[in-house]
Amino acid sequence: MFSTGMMKKERDTAEPVDLHAAAAESALVAAIAAVRKNPKALIKRLEERLEHFKGKDYYPPERGGKVAVATKEGTAAVHDAITYVSKLRALPDLHEPVDLIARRALRLAAEDHLVDKGELGTIGHDGRDGSSSSDRQSRYGVWSGACGECLWFGREGSSSEAVVEDLIIDDNVRDRGHRLCLFDERYKVAVAKIGSHKIFGSMAVIEFATAFEGDEAKVRARESAGPPKLAAPAASGAASQAIKTQWRNLGRCAGCGEPIQGGAVMETDKLGKFHKECFKCITCTKSLVGVPWKAEKADAFCAECHVQAFAPECAGCGKKIAGAGVTVSGTPYHKECKPAASGGALMRHGPTPPRGKGAAAPVKTSTAGAKAKVGGIIGEYGALG
Repeated sequence: MFSTGMMKKERDTAEPVDLHAAAAESALVAAIAAVRKNPKALIKRLEERLEHFKGKDYYPPERGGKVAVATKEGTAAVHDAITYVSKLRALPDLHEPVDLIARRALRLAAEDHLVDKGELGTIGHDGRDGSSSSDRQSRYGVWSGACGECLWFGREGSSSEAVVEDLIIDDNVRDRGHRLCLFDERYKVAVAKIGSHKIFGSMAVIEFATAFEGDEAKVRARESAGPPKLAAPAASGAASQAIKTQWRNLGRCAGCGEPIQGGAVMETDKLGKFHKECFKCITCTKSLVGVPWKAEKADAFCAECHVQAFAPECAGCGKKIAGAGVTVSGTPYHKECKPAASGGALMRHGPTPPRGKGAAAPVKTSTAGAKAKVGGIIGEYGALG
């Protein structure tokens, strides 16, 4: 799984390296190499995917089959991938550059684009400075033969195998360019860089080349200086306007008011849709994903804050009634604080309720303990670039 961890240093480099992330990045390159070496083995995995579609939504079994990953083509793209893969032959080995400087150089080229796109939440191969993938590789060394780049955007924590399958299925990409890149026999070396993306959660940049020679001076200078400082969009709102994904008309987030361009989305009956990160308690700002919550007018509250703001106070102990309570002649109580009946009369603290004819007034269940909904992700909208 893609993950993050403590920062440590790779031998003979000034660049801090997250060893957990580096392992995930190497695993992604290895997963690509494995399907190139034995493409027929992928057919069974793709066929198994077909069993988890409902309409055009894919429900990954590794997520309990409860979260819809939206697609544009549905099973049609999967069937197309199966047909394509069934005709492939084994390709030459693909691996990370053996030379440390070359590996670091390609990693930096990938990181430049990752930071560029991830910070603003944009997609595409053109950098904010107009650079192409070949330009970025040339910043830190010399590629020869051929070079290329694949981009993937999706859920943080996706397995390397799932990412490779997504790239090969290539949903809604007319020329199936990612698929063709992965199976281009000219490529012999590759490096992946994985990181966060403002819209989709996670992003992977994979740089390919026939051969690559790193420039040690340029590598060390870049590692010392950090990623290039690219200018932010000049006009307010330009960043969101620059985001052009295949997901149109998903509406606006009820939390931040910005258009929903993709990523994990929450949807509620009363409040509308939210970006996952915007679905928070209006009072304490705790995330409501996967926890009980309640709606009150146009706001969402976690269960605890809703109790404090709206639950009645028990007439017996004076505390808020968080769970199921009872009312006695219109007065709320915790069940354990309910006044006891004795000889036809109720023994209780506080004001005496109005007396009716005959026996004491009936005890009624309070609505204070109504069940809260649990916030769950209803859909995820990924992208390929």
